[in-house]
Order: sequence, then C-alpha cells, then structure tokens
Amino acid sequence: MTNRFDNTSEGDQNVGQGEGAIGKQENATQEMCGDGNIFSGAGNVTVNGVPPELLAKYAEELGQTKELINTFLGTLLKEKVPPEQWAAKLREIAATQEVRRDNNIISDTGNVTGNQSLLPLKPRIVVLIAVLVVLIIVLLAVGWYSLGPVSPLRNRMGEGITLNNLGTTAYNKGDYVTALKYLEQSRIIRREIGDRAGEGISLDNLGTTAYAKGEYDKAQKYLEQSLDIYREIGNRTKEGTTLNYLVKTAYAKNEDATALKYLEQLLTLYQEIGDRVVEAVTNWNIGLIYIKQDDLTKAEQYISQAVQIEEIIGHPDLERDRKALEEVRAALQGR
Repeated sequence: MTNRFDNTSEGDQNVGQGEGAIGKQENATQEMCGDGNIFSGAGNVTVNGVPPELLAKYAEELGQTKELINTFLGTLLKEKVPPEQWAAKLREIAATQEVRRDNNIISDTGNVTGNQSLLPLKPRIVVLIAVLVVLIIVLLAVGWYSLGPVSPLRNRMGEGITLNNLGTTAYNKGDYVTALKYLEQSRIIRREIGDRAGEGISLDNLGTTAYAKGEYDKAQKYLEQSLDIYREIGNRTKEGTTLNYLVKTAYAKNEDATALKYLEQLLTLYQEIGDRVVEAVTNWNIGLIYIKQDDLTKAEQYISQAVQIEEIIGHPDLERDRKALEEVRAALQGR
C-alpha cells in the first residue's frame, strides 16, 4: 500500500508533534513500499539511511545482487544489528544464503523455492550441456569401436569370411593346397572370436577340400568337428549335409560300418524334420550297404521302406526301386 503525505497549506509542514516528531518535511510526494524502503522523488533506494553507493559496494564485494543485499539489510534491521557490524554480518549471511529448510532452498534472489539445485540456472545449464557432450562422445566411441569400420571384432569377422571365400575360390580352381591354407586360417580366426556357425562352415569346407584331395582321414576329422558344432547350435540342415559328407568319406575308405552309423543318424534326423524325400534316399542307401554285406533280410527291410515312401510322394525313382526290391525278395526266396 502506498502512503501519500501531501502538503495542503502554504509554507512548511511538520509531521508529528513532540519528541517523536520526524521533523520538518519538505513539500514533496513520497511513496512508502511494503519492505520499508523509501523511494524518493529521485528514485534512489535507501535502507535505514544506507546510500545507494554503499549498497552497490556491498553487492560487489559479496558477489550478490543489490536486491539480495537489500533483503539481508532488512534482516539485520529486524535483529537490531548495529551498523558497524553490518559488513561482517552481511558476509556471514551471503556465505550461507542458500540453505535447505524442509527441502526448500533460499535462492540468490531471496525467494523460497522447492526442489531446486544449489547451483544458479546458468551454471546448471553449462554443467548439463557438458554432461550431455561427454555422454554423446562415450556412446559414439563405444559404437564406433564395436560396430564401426575400424572395430577389431568386425575386422576379425570380415577377415574370417574373406579367408573362407579365398579358400572356396582356390577349391573351385582345383588348387586344394592353397584352399586348405586359407580355410585353416579362416577356421582359426572364427574359433578365436567365438563365431561357432562360421567355424562350422570353415570346417565343412576343410572337410570337403581334404576329401577332394584324397585325404579321407583328415576330411573325416574336420567333418566330425563340424557336425559337433552344428548339433551344438541347433542347425539341423547343416547337420544333415555334414552327415552326408561323412557317409561319402566312409564309403571312400571302404568303412561300411562307419557309413551305416552315419546313415542311421541321417535317417533319424530326416524322420524328425519330416523330409520324406531324403528319408527315402537314406533308406535306399542303407539297403545297398546291406546288399553289399550280403545281409538280404535287412536290405529288403530298408529298400521296402524306401519304396513305400516313394509311392506316397511320387518319387521319380519308384519303378527302379520296385524292381530292385523284387530282385532282393527273389534272392531271399531262392535261399
């Protein structure tokens, strides 16, 4: 609320009487603000007679705003602190002006606010920006390291693939020695980086290359390792392909018992996954081995199963296999 003291008569006007009188009042309009500060006609701010230049001096020394110093002086006045102690008290108050009270903070403007940082707004923004910049740099560094073109892991994976392709190219040219060299390097890298599927492929290629080179024992060793990996990772298609290569390798070594072992595994696999075509072919191949071993009873059993499946699926070799089955049965009857 504004109080106005107007001069309503000629001459000087005294405000108040007796010992409590303020004294002679100049003929000027004055406004009293709610905080007790008097704004004179010139607009200068005084607190209990403190000149503006002294207020500015306190603000500069203490690193605070004039408004905040004004608030502090109001506190000193209420506590009736002598003027000669103001400088020391102002320093104490300025040093502790940001204090938590019931989770509220007295800010640098003297206002009470809740759940705010002790840092002023601009420093908080600077800190936040700095944190975001550091976070972005870290994320970019991690992404570049693990996924970028210079990633050690990605480079090693690419190296393994490239070496495998070089081996395949050499194989297609009939250069099995060079193919084995590249494929072995590919296998080592893929094992080191934990690429189990890639390692299985390299081992498969090593096995087929060794087979083409006539090194059947080495081929079998590679293919058995490949088979273990495909079973470990659950790749049933590759498992079937590798078993087939193992059967061929056993044939080449004239190891009928080994061939039968892998053929039985192959038959079980294709029965489980429902591939009737390969199931029929596998039954036929098992029957042929038993014919070779002169075990016509078992041969008839497996060839008969092959013919039954071929009749269901309409296999193009049905007539050939029917004739073979008739011959086996005739041979059995002739004994």
